[in-house]
Amino acid sequence: MGARLGGGLAGFARKSKALEGANPSKSPSAKMPTASKYIDIMGKQFLKRLSKKPWVQSVAGWLLAKYVWLVGATTKWHVIGQQNLKYAKNQPVIFAFWHNRIMMMRYFMPKNIKIKALISGHSDALILTKAMSAMGVDAIHGSANKGGLKAVQQALDSKGAYLVITPDGPKGPIYKNKEGIAYIAKQLNMPIIPAAYNVKRKKTASSWDKFIIAHPFNKGVLVVGKPILPQDTQDAILQNTQTALDDVTKQADTHFDNT
Repeated sequence: MGARLGGGLAGFARKSKALEGANPSKSPSAKMPTASKYIDIMGKQFLKRLSKKPWVQSVAGWLLAKYVWLVGATTKWHVIGQQNLKYAKNQPVIFAFWHNRIMMMRYFMPKNIKIKALISGHSDALILTKAMSAMGVDAIHGSANKGGLKAVQQALDSKGAYLVITPDGPKGPIYKNKEGIAYIAKQLNMPIIPAAYNVKRKKTASSWDKFIIAHPFNKGVLVVGKPILPQDTQDAILQNTQTALDDVTKQADTHFDNT
C-alpha cells in the first residue's frame, strides 16, 4: 500500500509540474496588471463615463460640427454628378451613403431644407446627434428597418422634409445594404440619391466601418449617382441601391489613384 501511495503522489507531482509549465499565466503574479496598464484601464473608464455626460456631448457635438464646416470650406472639391445633386433641390429625397462617409455629407446637401437622419439610439451616437443638430439635421433614433417605419413616417409628417439613411449602419456589415431603405422609399414614395465622398488626406479609423476622418486644407471628390425611383418593386429598389452605392463609392475611392 505504501508503494502504491508513494507512486500515486509521485504521479500527482509530475502532473502538477506539467500543468504548471503549460499554463504559466495561472500563477497569481501573471494576473496582476502593471501600473501603466492599470492607469490605462482607469483612464478609459473615466473617459467613457465622461462621454455620457450631456454637457460633454453638447460641447463635443458643437466642436465636431465646426470641424466639418472647416474641412468643407478649406477643401478643393470636385463634384461628379452635379445634375443629380440639383435634382434633390426640387423635391424631398432620401440621401443614401455608407456609414463611413457620414462625416462630410451634410456639407453638400441643400442648405435651406428640413433634413432628418436615422441615427442609432445608443448612447455612443448622442455626440453625433448633437453635431447633426448643430448642422441643422434632426435625429430619428432607430435604424432603417421595417420596425422603424412608423417613427420615420411621423418624423416626415411635415411637408418638405428630407431623409438621410446609411444602409449598412449602425453596426454593419460594411457596404451591405439592408432592406429597410427600399421599404421606406417604397412606402413614402421618395427617390433615393446615392452618394459617396473621398479625400486625398485622411485618417481611417479602426472601427467596423473603417470610418473616414477627412483633414482640412485638402482635395476631395463627391460622386452623386442618378436618382433611384420608388416606382420599381421593393426588391429592385434594394438591388439598384446596392449597385449604385457600390458604383459611386468605387468612383470616389479611385479618383486620386492617378493624381
